[in-house]
Amino acid sequence: MRFGLGLPLLVCVLLTGFALAEEAQTPAGGYRHWLTDLAPPLAGVETQHWFPDHPGARFTVGGPVDVVLGLHNSAGEAFNITHIAGSINSPQAFQYYVQNFTLKPYNSYLKPGEQASLQYTFKPDSYLPVQEWQLSLTAYLRTDRGFFCNTFFNQTVDVVDQPRWVDTQLLFLGLIGCGVLGVIALFSWDSISNLALVKRANKRKRKPASRPSPGPKVVAPAGTSEWLKGTNYGQESRSRLKKESSRKLPSSAPTSPQ
Repeated sequence: MRFGLGLPLLVCVLLTGFALAEEAQTPAGGYRHWLTDLAPPLAGVETQHWFPDHPGARFTVGGPVDVVLGLHNSAGEAFNITHIAGSINSPQAFQYYVQNFTLKPYNSYLKPGEQASLQYTFKPDSYLPVQEWQLSLTAYLRTDRGFFCNTFFNQTVDVVDQPRWVDTQLLFLGLIGCGVLGVIALFSWDSISNLALVKRANKRKRKPASRPSPGPKVVAPAGTSEWLKGTNYGQESRSRLKKESSRKLPSSAPTSPQ
């Protein structure tokens, strides 16, 4: 099958059409990318900006941020504010784009000497690391002479985490601290208990042994066995019996028999 020159010509036409369509959709007209290859700014355009809900330029991840752009046309020629867009870049290397925001169309026509205020909303990604980032916001203008890009904000901002009722990180650190304190208290109590036991054992070793108390004396009853008479016990018994018998004698002398 022979295609001749028809197929190559068709391919060239399609490629040219795609290129023209991409260029027509690019707000900077003819520039390959609306963020990395910007047109020069239009001289004589005064811009002001403010963040109504974030006066300190501190933005929370995953939360919408409104910025109000005020423009005053002192350029001496009319222009059309076609789009506003922005991006978050690395603060150390601006050429590294972390997040691109929506390219929002406006088509607001501004004559010389006129003023206008436009609101643009963007939202830092919820997975964006909490740290300092470079924020860039640009207004895309078009005049009869061509396209221009005026960047009205290009500064470092603080991206912080959303407020929480309970900070899980602080709670986790608190649990770790309580666990460490519990382990220290356990070891301290164990050491104190062992020291008390050692002191108690030493005190028991130093205490002298107590002598047994003498038991009660046993008095032998009358009619003791004969084998006790020659011992000390027998002599003590005889002396005690003599004393008892002397106390029982009457005080008066006995009468002689007639």
